[in-house]
Amino acid sequence: MKTLLVTFTPRTGSHTARLVAHARQHIRGDIDLIDLARRPVAMLDTAAVDAYVKRNYGGQTLAADEAAALAVQDADVAKVLAADVLMLASPMHNFAMPGPLKAFLDGIIQKGRTWDADANGYRGLMTGRRALALFSSGGVYGDGGGDHYSPLARTLFGFMGYSEAEVISAQGTSRDAAQAVASAQAALDALLPRWYVDAV
Repeated sequence: MKTLLVTFTPRTGSHTARLVAHARQHIRGDIDLIDLARRPVAMLDTAAVDAYVKRNYGGQTLAADEAAALAVQDADVAKVLAADVLMLASPMHNFAMPGPLKAFLDGIIQKGRTWDADANGYRGLMTGRRALALFSSGGVYGDGGGDHYSPLARTLFGFMGYSEAEVISAQGTSRDAAQAVASAQAALDALLPRWYVDAV
């Protein structure tokens, strides 16, 4: 069993990093790590978008420079496709995902790789796999709104077709960080042993 762990925890003493460390205690099998805080952000700039449309929508072969424009995104897609579990972890920034994590997701949501479409509409290609998003936030967001991270993560996981997708958060760290982190850790304790019960 293979887990792809994608993190963006740039702050020293990050609460999200504590969640990641706790989650790793439950992971069984191989772990592949992408640390978005330690590599340049791979944006879908003009060259990358043009190459993507040409190849994934137009079915054309890319020239070497065009392929190079998508090299980081394609490497990330390969890691996603090789993983049974995709685990994302970052703090909430301004009510949603931080830019580097959203850029990573923009890069892996590729037509013909993680999703496709036909006369019947869109279909995700990541069936039979699981996805989890972990985040921490200083505020507490419930039914009143303000949390745009959770619905976006669920929407993107669903679009890619993940058979099971969860979001676990440590909210309210500015009020009581210990309690917020402990609550999220308890949720991980309840979820992850089931996900990895058959892992070898």
